[in-house]
Amino acid sequence: MKYKWMIVLCLCLLLPQIVFAASIKSHRFESFQYEVIAANNNSPQILRIEIGLNSEIDDYEVKTKSSYATDLIIEFPNTKLGRLKKPLAIQSDLVKIAKFNQENKDTATVSLTLPVKTDNINYKIYTLPKDRKARKPFRVVIDILGEKSYNFNVNGVAGKSIIIDPGHGGSDSGAVGVTGVKEKDVNFAVALKVRDILTHAGAEVIMTRLNDRDVYGPNATDKQELDARADFSRRYHADAFLSIHSNSFVNSKANGTETYYYNKTIYDKILAENLQRSLIDSGQRMDRGALTANFYVLKNSTVPAALVELGFLSNPDEEELLNSDDFQTKLAGGISVGLSKFFYEMSGKGSNYL
Repeated sequence: MKYKWMIVLCLCLLLPQIVFAASIKSHRFESFQYEVIAANNNSPQILRIEIGLNSEIDDYEVKTKSSYATDLIIEFPNTKLGRLKKPLAIQSDLVKIAKFNQENKDTATVSLTLPVKTDNINYKIYTLPKDRKARKPFRVVIDILGEKSYNFNVNGVAGKSIIIDPGHGGSDSGAVGVTGVKEKDVNFAVALKVRDILTHAGAEVIMTRLNDRDVYGPNATDKQELDARADFSRRYHADAFLSIHSNSFVNSKANGTETYYYNKTIYDKILAENLQRSLIDSGQRMDRGALTANFYVLKNSTVPAALVELGFLSNPDEEELLNSDDFQTKLAGGISVGLSKFFYEMSGKGSNYL
């Protein structure tokens, strides 16, 4: 009798695991198609790739092997390759080849080899529902839109090494806007755009963080976290240090852009003034000026340093702007132009620092 009870007990223990395993939907690739959409007067050539699956999926993830890689990788969890096994050559200037790989029994990837680094390509990924009339399955669609175009004059940064510090991150969200926009996300989005513009112009960019994480580590003290950021200027022989932040205030009417510096050298003020002028030109927000401040990262950096406050998340209008891709691009362009003008001005002065 006791053996029967043991069997029943084992089944009860296993049942939740069986139900959980059954609830995880398994996907399978069914088709791979691409179409080159010809350029016209209003838009460039587009390469549209459609990956058909037997069921809907929303937890795919886009990855690259590194910021210098030319492979755009889409990872599909709980997915089998199905019919897609052999590499496929693509007749397009935007993608050379598509490769399919079963990373492990539960994860499949599609890798698209690009002609340039993934950082320099515009693309978007979205899904399309099953179309019974057209006999098309559920699809994940990748539109390759061509190389990024930067219409900013930033030639002055070529050959320079610049540290970009996206403020906050990880366990520290920074300020939170009136609708919940987090400062750490705005700072990071703008920082990535600045990185892309600068590297495209020939600069070396060192990021204090490459994702949503604490630089020192989770739950560090303020001093530990700030020192970890300032330490980048001590570890790398950079030409400038820039910390990117977004502002907040109790009065929701507060608005505008400001740049801070610590007057440890004559170059810090010149850097801040160039950044502030260019940010106002690009963002067209109220000019709150280039101001001195005793901020830790500015005081303790070993190179000319500035901290920009892009706008106020506590202001509903500026929060909406700061959360928009178009405005973030304008700000990133302004920062990049400001850095370029700083280096031009320093070279004209015959600076020993440069």
